[in-house]
Amino acid sequence: IFLSIFILIGVNIKYRTGLLNFDKLANLPIRMPITAFCCLIASLAISGIPPLNGFFSLWMICQGILQGIAGGGPRFTVFLCLIVVIYGTVATLDNFLKMTRLIFFNPAPKPASGKVYGEAPFYMWFAVLVLSLLCILLGIFDHSLKPQILTVSFIICIFIALVFYCSCGKFRKIEEN
Repeated sequence: IFLSIFILIGVNIKYRTGLLNFDKLANLPIRMPITAFCCLIASLAISGIPPLNGFFSLWMICQGILQGIAGGGPRFTVFLCLIVVIYGTVATLDNFLKMTRLIFFNPAPKPASGKVYGEAPFYMWFAVLVLSLLCILLGIFDHSLKPQILTVSFIICIFIALVFYCSCGKFRKIEEN
């Protein structure tokens, strides 16, 4: 889910600013607050921060490692696996927060064109917001939901996102007229 959010955020930024060069983007949280919020949620989710959905996959890996200790596995190997998981989590968090900082909190000057831009149109940011809220809700309620419900809700959310993005061209023509 969080990877889809990053792709859609890139599309929103490109659509609204016309830029994907990090050095030329500035003050985006002020101009695109919903997009900035969704990027922060996706960065934390992909890093495995609780209570977001990425945490539970990380937690299952850690439980497997701890069961290796309880099952009498070689302590050094299990300890090494635990160190690798912790390092991977910290490195992922660092990289994605750095990306979020470069995109949204860059102190670079305004673009030379002087174009003032705001949040992406509703039909573009709504899909990103739905997926971000799904990251939060699946993180909170993941243990109490059946896998079939999760699969159906994920497919429905992806379908909603696709409908909004496919209708983007129709709304863009209306806005231009």
